[in-house]
Amino acid sequence: GGTRLKTVCPAGNTNTEVQLHTGVSIAKWPDGETIAFRVWFEDWEKVADVQLYAGVSGYTRFLHRNLTVQSSNVNNRNGPITFDLNSHIVNTNSFTYGSDTLANVKIRVIPKSGVSCTFWVDSFSISPKARPVVLLTFDDASDTWIDTVLPYLLTNTMKATFGVGVGQVGTNDNVYCTAAEILSLQTAGHDVQAHNVTNTAYTSSTKATYLDEYDSAISSLQGYGITNPFIYHPFVQGLYDQAVINGLSSRGVKVMRGVDSATSTTCRLNQPSCGTWSDNITNLKIGNHGASLSLVQAKANITNLLKYGGTYCAMFHDIVPSGATGVETNEADFTGFIDHLVLLRSQG
Repeated sequence: GGTRLKTVCPAGNTNTEVQLHTGVSIAKWPDGETIAFRVWFEDWEKVADVQLYAGVSGYTRFLHRNLTVQSSNVNNRNGPITFDLNSHIVNTNSFTYGSDTLANVKIRVIPKSGVSCTFWVDSFSISPKARPVVLLTFDDASDTWIDTVLPYLLTNTMKATFGVGVGQVGTNDNVYCTAAEILSLQTAGHDVQAHNVTNTAYTSSTKATYLDEYDSAISSLQGYGITNPFIYHPFVQGLYDQAVINGLSSRGVKVMRGVDSATSTTCRLNQPSCGTWSDNITNLKIGNHGASLSLVQAKANITNLLKYGGTYCAMFHDIVPSGATGVETNEADFTGFIDHLVLLRSQG
C-alpha cells in the first residue's frame, strides 16, 4: 500500500536524479541532524551507486554522500532500504551548519554500465537525532568470553550478543569455549546466536552450503541447551547477498550484521529510517574493535554516536591481555570501553 514514485534509469544514462525538496525550508539547520532517504530497489544487481545531496537553494553550498551498491558488504538488497545523510561521513561538505537554510534535497541513482534499473522513491525525512544505543556483539567462540568478558559485563550490569562459530566449540579448551560455557552465557542473561559452523565466507555459489551450516549451527546450539529465539545472525566475514538474506529470513532471522565500518578506526552508525527501523536491519553497520582501533578512537566513535544519535554496533572477537593483532582486542581497551559506557550511562 501507499504511493511511491517509480523511476527508471535508462541504459546509457550517467544517472537519474529525483528532486525531493518541495516545501523544505529549515533555517539554521543544526549539525548532528540526519536526512533519511527511503527507496526500493527492484534489482540491486543493476545499480552501481547512489548519491545523496542536501544544501541551500541551488546547491551553492551542500553536503554530498556517495554509496556503493555493488559490494556484498554494503547496500545490496532488494526491497526497501534507507540511506542516511549527515556530516558524519560525507564525500563533500560546504554547508554551513547553524547558519545556512536547508532548502534542497535530492537523490541520484547510477545504473551499472549497459543496463537499465528501476527504483521507487518512497519518502525522505529530516528529524532530530535518534536515541543513542550501543550494541555489544562478539563473534566465534573465544574462551576469553568466559575468563574476561563475562565477569566484566556482570560487574557492570551489561548484556551482549554472542554469535557462536560452533565448529570451534569444544575443540581446544585452552582456546575455545566448551558447550557448557556457551550455555553459561545464556544463563548469565546474554543472547546466544549462530555465527555458523566454519569461518567460510559466503559466495552466491555456496548459498545452499551456507544455509545448511546455519541450520547445523542452530541444531548444535539447541543441543547445548540454548533456548533463546534465533533471530540474529552475524554474516561470516560480513559477506552476503539477497539470496542468503531471503534464506535466513525464511528461517526466522530478523536482524543481520555485516562488517561494514567506514575505516578500521571510524565506525558507521545505524540510523532509523523513515518511520521504521526494519529497512536496514539486514545489514547492521559496525565499529570494528580489533587491534587497529585504539581506546581513544573507540571513545571518539561514541562521541559521534552522542552527536548524531542512532545505534552503534561494536564488534569484538578475542580479548587478549596485550599485543592484540587482527581481530583481537587488548583487555585494557575492552575494559576501558566498557568503563566509558558505564560513565556515560551514569550521566544519563
